[in-house]
Amino acid sequence: MPGALNVPQLNLKRFKELAADREIFLQENNSAELNSKIKTLIGVREPPEEPAVQQVARLEHDDYHIEKLVIRRAGEGPMPAALFVPNKVNDKMPATLVVDGRGKHLDADVSGSIRKAFE
Repeated sequence: MPGALNVPQLNLKRFKELAADREIFLQENNSAELNSKIKTLIGVREPPEEPAVQQVARLEHDDYHIEKLVIRRAGEGPMPAALFVPNKVNDKMPATLVVDGRGKHLDADVSGSIRKAFE
């Protein structure tokens, strides 16, 4: 259809049409209050406080050890975690957090992908 606009084109057109009104609105309103209201409307939460991390066990292996952890944040349930640490670390190393609803044992057991990485 000649002259038809798709949704992004319509949005851009409307954005440009409302530019003057938007500028007036922003000048007449407190930006901190607007930001707070927008965050509330779209569901943005403030960054949570640092979680409490408790080591509940440590398992030693030839080339690495596993620290069994429990991570707790206010208002949320505890999250179990396992930290695999090579025994010979000379510098900063990348880390990967594996989250699997079936349980961390799937990647952490003898044939799992995490332990294979240390072989």
